[in-house]
Amino acid sequence: MRKLLRGAVPSSVDQIRAGSFVKLTATVEPHDGRVLEAPLSGRLCAYYSIEVVGWPYTVLRRSRPVDVTDEQECVPFRLAAVGATVVVDPTDAWVSSGFDYRLRERDEVRDPRARAFYERTCDAARRWSELHFREAVLGIGERVVLFGAAVDAATREQAGERGYRDTPARRLVFHGSAKYPLVIRDDVRDL
Repeated sequence: MRKLLRGAVPSSVDQIRAGSFVKLTATVEPHDGRVLEAPLSGRLCAYYSIEVVGWPYTVLRRSRPVDVTDEQECVPFRLAAVGATVVVDPTDAWVSSGFDYRLRERDEVRDPRARAFYERTCDAARRWSELHFREAVLGIGERVVLFGAAVDAATREQAGERGYRDTPARRLVFHGSAKYPLVIRDDVRDL
């Protein structure tokens, strides 16, 4: 995998060719008006990942952290740079995003967003002496680095406006595959 990523050709959005494995740095934008709201921070994003780690109550007050729950969700988004855009479907992507929102709660979850997430995803009957919430997002307007190969996808809206013999307009879409996995990172300085 590292060899494949090192061999990716740096490219800009307007120069991508279908089928070539590229490294692309661009800004996350909504696609078809769909965005997610991160459950803990309320930030608008195209992807979020949350991990909750807890320390259970014990008689001796010496406990080890336990993974309580985790959750991640994504929606298709666009990457934009130099006046051009491409669509990214992160469903089968490897996303590397740093946990940049942290919340620590003792005995009881007081933060309203964290409480709603906790009640929705965790066993509320279990008591914890301490809980740590961590959230990572690919936020709207954030610059990311993408490694992958784009494929041509017909634009459905324009296909209906053309005659049956006309070639439909084409657009590029990034999907993950076994041969060319899709890797998305939000740390653009590290690459």
